[in-house]
Amino acid sequence: RTHGANGRCVRRADGPTSLAEGFHELESRGPGALIVQPQVTEFYGRSIRAVITGQRLRAAELRVAAAGEWRSNIVHGATQHHTDLTPAEGALAADAARAMGLSHAGIDMLRTTRGPVILEVNSYPDFTKTLSRPGEDLTKVALLACLPRSGKLS
Repeated sequence: RTHGANGRCVRRADGPTSLAEGFHELESRGPGALIVQPQVTEFYGRSIRAVITGQRLRAAELRVAAAGEWRSNIVHGATQHHTDLTPAEGALAADAARAMGLSHAGIDMLRTTRGPVILEVNSYPDFTKTLSRPGEDLTKVALLACLPRSGKLS
Protein backbone atom coordinates (compact mmCIF):
# COMPACT_ATOMS: atom_id res chain seq x y z
CA ARG A 1 0.00 0.00 0.00
CA THR A 2 1.14 3.48 -0.64
CA HIS A 3 1.75 5.73 2.37
CA GLY A 4 3.37 2.90 4.33
CA ALA A 5 5.73 5.17 6.25
CA ASN A 6 8.29 3.45 8.45
CA GLY A 7 7.44 0.09 6.94
CA ARG A 8 4.18 -0.15 8.89
CA CYS A 9 2.13 -1.29 5.88
CA VAL A 10 4.86 -3.43 4.35
CA ARG A 11 4.42 -7.19 4.35
CA ARG A 12 6.66 -9.98 3.11
CA ALA A 13 5.02 -12.90 1.37
CA ASP A 14 6.87 -16.20 1.10
CA GLY A 15 4.14 -17.85 -0.98
CA PRO A 16 0.53 -17.67 -2.13
CA THR A 17 -0.94 -18.15 1.36
CA SER A 18 1.03 -15.36 3.04
CA LEU A 19 0.43 -13.13 -0.02
CA ALA A 20 -3.34 -13.60 0.34
CA GLU A 21 -3.18 -13.01 4.12
CA GLY A 22 -1.18 -9.80 3.65
CA PHE A 23 -3.50 -8.60 0.92
CA HIS A 24 -6.63 -9.17 3.02
CA GLU A 25 -5.09 -7.52 6.08
CA LEU A 26 -4.10 -4.41 4.14
CA GLU A 27 -7.41 -4.36 2.25
CA SER A 28 -9.23 -4.25 5.60
CA ARG A 29 -7.50 -0.95 6.39
CA GLY A 30 -9.51 0.80 3.69
CA PRO A 31 -8.96 1.97 0.14
CA GLY A 32 -5.50 2.54 -1.18
CA ALA A 33 -3.04 1.32 -3.76
CA LEU A 34 -1.26 -1.96 -3.14
CA ILE A 35 2.23 -2.36 -4.54
CA VAL A 36 3.69 -5.81 -5.06
CA GLN A 37 7.44 -6.09 -5.59
CA PRO A 38 9.72 -9.08 -5.97
CA GLN A 39 11.99 -9.76 -3.02
CA VAL A 40 15.66 -9.03 -3.69
CA THR A 41 17.37 -11.68 -1.59
CA GLU A 42 20.93 -10.68 -2.48
CA PHE A 43 20.58 -7.46 -0.41
CA TYR A 44 18.23 -8.94 2.20
CA GLY A 45 17.79 -6.81 5.32
CA ARG A 46 19.78 -3.89 3.90
CA SER A 47 19.02 -0.77 1.90
CA ILE A 48 20.69 2.44 0.83
CA ARG A 49 19.04 5.77 1.67
CA ALA A 50 20.21 8.65 -0.51
CA VAL A 51 18.97 12.13 0.38
CA ILE A 52 18.78 14.44 -2.63
CA THR A 53 18.10 18.09 -1.84
CA GLY A 54 18.34 20.96 -4.28
CA GLN A 55 19.38 18.43 -6.97
CA ARG A 56 22.47 17.43 -4.97
CA LEU A 57 23.32 14.37 -2.93
CA ARG A 58 23.30 15.50 0.71
CA ALA A 59 23.58 12.19 2.55
CA ALA A 60 24.00 8.51 1.81
CA GLU A 61 23.73 5.75 4.34
CA LEU A 62 23.61 1.99 4.45
CA ARG A 63 20.78 0.76 6.64
CA VAL A 64 21.00 -2.73 8.15
CA ALA A 65 17.97 -4.44 9.70
CA ALA A 66 18.00 -5.46 13.35
CA ALA A 67 18.46 -9.14 14.20
CA GLY A 68 15.28 -11.06 13.34
CA GLU A 69 13.89 -8.20 11.24
CA TRP A 70 13.93 -7.98 7.44
CA ARG A 71 12.94 -4.31 7.08
CA SER A 72 15.81 -1.85 7.23
CA ASN A 73 13.75 0.97 8.73
CA ILE A 74 15.36 2.88 11.60
CA VAL A 75 12.08 2.77 13.54
CA HIS A 76 12.31 -1.05 13.51
CA GLY A 77 15.80 -0.99 15.06
CA ALA A 78 17.98 -0.86 11.95
CA THR A 79 21.43 0.67 12.23
CA GLN A 80 22.79 3.15 9.74
CA HIS A 81 26.27 3.96 8.58
CA HIS A 82 27.70 6.47 6.13
CA THR A 83 28.30 4.93 2.74
CA ASP A 84 29.62 6.09 -0.60
CA LEU A 85 27.37 5.71 -3.61
CA THR A 86 28.64 4.33 -6.86
CA PRO A 87 28.29 6.72 -9.82
CA ALA A 88 25.31 4.63 -11.03
CA GLU A 89 23.61 4.86 -7.61
CA GLY A 90 24.15 8.61 -7.38
CA ALA A 91 22.81 9.20 -10.89
CA LEU A 92 19.79 6.96 -10.28
CA ALA A 93 18.91 8.75 -7.03
CA ALA A 94 19.21 12.21 -8.62
CA ASP A 95 17.20 11.10 -11.66
CA ALA A 96 14.45 9.67 -9.43
CA ALA A 97 14.09 12.91 -7.44
CA ARG A 98 14.05 14.93 -10.65
CA ALA A 99 11.51 12.61 -12.33
CA MET A 100 9.19 13.00 -9.34
CA GLY A 101 9.65 16.81 -9.35
CA LEU A 102 10.96 16.82 -5.77
CA SER A 103 13.27 19.44 -4.26
CA HIS A 104 13.91 17.18 -1.29
CA ALA A 105 13.65 13.40 -1.45
CA GLY A 106 14.82 10.24 0.22
CA ILE A 107 15.58 7.55 -2.32
CA ASP A 108 15.72 4.00 -0.98
CA MET A 109 17.72 1.63 -3.15
CA LEU A 110 18.97 -1.93 -3.19
CA ARG A 111 22.34 -3.03 -4.52
CA THR A 112 22.06 -5.94 -6.91
CA THR A 113 24.33 -7.76 -9.32
CA ARG A 114 22.34 -6.06 -12.11
CA GLY A 115 23.00 -2.61 -10.65
CA PRO A 116 21.04 -0.39 -8.27
CA VAL A 117 17.28 -0.83 -7.99
CA ILE A 118 14.92 1.75 -6.51
CA LEU A 119 12.82 0.41 -3.66
CA GLU A 120 10.88 3.65 -3.10
CA VAL A 121 11.01 7.42 -3.41
CA ASN A 122 10.06 9.31 -0.25
CA SER A 123 8.66 12.76 -0.89
CA TYR A 124 8.80 13.65 2.80
CA PRO A 125 11.75 11.74 4.24
CA ASP A 126 12.39 11.95 7.95
CA PHE A 127 15.95 13.20 8.14
CA THR A 128 16.12 13.84 11.88
CA LYS A 129 18.22 10.69 12.19
CA THR A 130 19.95 11.01 8.83
CA LEU A 131 23.73 11.10 8.94
CA SER A 132 24.38 14.30 7.04
CA ARG A 133 27.81 15.34 5.91
CA PRO A 134 29.99 17.05 8.53
CA GLY A 135 29.46 20.80 8.65
CA GLU A 136 26.20 20.69 6.69
CA ASP A 137 22.88 21.64 8.27
CA LEU A 138 20.50 19.34 6.39
CA THR A 139 17.43 20.99 7.90
CA LYS A 140 18.44 24.42 6.59
CA VAL A 141 19.43 23.01 3.19
CA ALA A 142 16.07 21.22 2.87
CA LEU A 143 14.09 24.30 3.85
CA LEU A 144 15.97 26.52 1.42
CA ALA A 145 15.48 24.01 -1.40
CA CYS A 146 11.73 23.87 -0.79
CA LEU A 147 11.08 27.60 -0.30
CA PRO A 148 10.03 29.90 -3.11
CA ARG A 149 12.91 31.31 -5.10
CA SER A 150 13.57 34.11 -2.58
CA GLY A 151 15.85 31.65 -0.80
CA LYS A 152 15.38 33.46 2.53
CA LEU A 153 14.55 32.03 5.90
CA SER A 154 12.66 34.41 8.17
